[in-house]
Amino acid sequence: MATKSGEILCFVFVAIGIGFWVSAMATPGWFLFHITLDSSSLKTLFPGVTGISTRLTKLTISEKWGIFRINTCIADICTSYSTHLLENLNTGKSTHLPSTLEMKIESVLTAILVALCLILLIPYKPTSKRYLAVVIILPLAGLPSGILIGRTAEANASISSALKILQLLLGKNNIGMDLPYSILLGAAGMLFATFSWVYSIVLFIKLRKISSQRPQTPQIQNTADVYNQGIPLQNIYTVLQNPH
Repeated sequence: MATKSGEILCFVFVAIGIGFWVSAMATPGWFLFHITLDSSSLKTLFPGVTGISTRLTKLTISEKWGIFRINTCIADICTSYSTHLLENLNTGKSTHLPSTLEMKIESVLTAILVALCLILLIPYKPTSKRYLAVVIILPLAGLPSGILIGRTAEANASISSALKILQLLLGKNNIGMDLPYSILLGAAGMLFATFSWVYSIVLFIKLRKISSQRPQTPQIQNTADVYNQGIPLQNIYTVLQNPH
């Protein structure tokens, strides 16, 4: 009974984990930029536009980066475009931004490996070999996901520090970054996958132990084996006919 409940719990954990991970992939919350310009800055930035400082007291610009899409809003006007357009962007130490193509590869590879574990953990006739496969595959899934989460978290921290310095130069204008909730969703997904990995190790050991303790079915020797051991068949028949 304890093993059966453990099997279900192991499956539920990895199902929740992949749910969080897919949500992280689908949401534009890996990088969240925002900037608010006051009327004096608008007049300075747009000197050729007559009356812009009187019509607008401030202008808010936000940009939300996801794995596959980027959402940009200027005031109340929003647009969305594919990150494929940024794959040729010169990213690296100069921009602190990871490659969008690498982000796609790492996220999709993680989703595939965790989905494979979910299939292996379906609580129907579980075997120790299935749990052994999960014990091996889940750490492989943790490698690209860990790289993706680590790189994007580091990039957020670096860019945020640079924007804080820019904020001092802009004075009244507000520029910075918001909490990257997609990174938190991805981290939560991998946390639940880790719980499932630990349970898989426990269940693998239990099933191996049960298999080793299972009694072996004795093999019945045939008549040829009996005769080869030097026991004549006629003596056996004699004993059976005269038990006393």
